[in-house]
Amino acid sequence: MAVALAMPASIGCERAPEGIPRAAGGPDTAPAAPPAPTLPERSFTRLRQRAEVRLPTENPLIVVSVGDVTRGRVSTTISSVDGGTIAGPRSLGTNDSLDFEFHGRAHALRIVALENSLLGEDFVQLEITGAAQGAPSGQPGQTIEALIDRVARLTGIEFIRNGTVHAPADAAEHMRRKWQAAGDRVRTPEEFIEICGSRSSVSGEPYMIRLEDGRMVESRDFLLELLRHLKRSP
Repeated sequence: MAVALAMPASIGCERAPEGIPRAAGGPDTAPAAPPAPTLPERSFTRLRQRAEVRLPTENPLIVVSVGDVTRGRVSTTISSVDGGTIAGPRSLGTNDSLDFEFHGRAHALRIVALENSLLGEDFVQLEITGAAQGAPSGQPGQTIEALIDRVARLTGIEFIRNGTVHAPADAAEHMRRKWQAAGDRVRTPEEFIEICGSRSSVSGEPYMIRLEDGRMVESRDFLLELLRHLKRSP
C-alpha cells in the first residue's frame, strides 16, 4: 500500500539563519561598481604646436591641446574625451607644470621641452605623472622629481658627460630619461643617483661636475650632498 508523506513546506527553500549573510551573488546582492578609470603613472608624448593628443593612446581618457610655441611658452589645456575642461588653458614654459585631478587622483602635466624651429614645425614634449608621482611628501618619486628640478635650476656649474660639457637643465633632462628607462630598478633617491646620475651607461666613465671655482667633483658625490640638503629643507 502506498503511503503519502506530507513534506514540510520549508524544505527546499530554507532561509539562512538570522545573523548569517546571504551568499555573494544572491538575489539581494547589488552588482559591484566598476573601478574608476585611471591614467598611467607616467607617460611621455610629443606633438606639434596647435594640435591635440588623446591619452592614453590605446584607451583615451583625456585630451591635451597646445597652442603656438611662442617666446618659450605654449598655451596648454587638458580636457575630458567628451569635451569638458579639466585644467587650463595656461601658458607654460619648459619645466612648468599644470596640476589636475582625474577621478579624485592628483596628476601633473609637465612641459619637458619646447622645440622652436626656424624652419618647419614646432613641437612640444610633455609628460604626465600619475598618482604615484603625485604621492604625499616623502615618497621616493616626489623626492626624485624635486632633486631633478633642483639640478635643472643650478647656476654657475657645468656637467661633463663623456668629455662633453652640458648645462644643468640638459643634465637634469638626461637623468630624467635614464630614470624613465630604468623602471623598477630605481626605488629610492639614492638608487636614482647611482643608476641615473653617477656614470655613463655607454662608457662607464663617471659623470663630473665643474664647480664655479673651477674644482672638479664626481656627480655622484655632488648629487648625494644635494639630496641631503633637499631632505633637510622644510
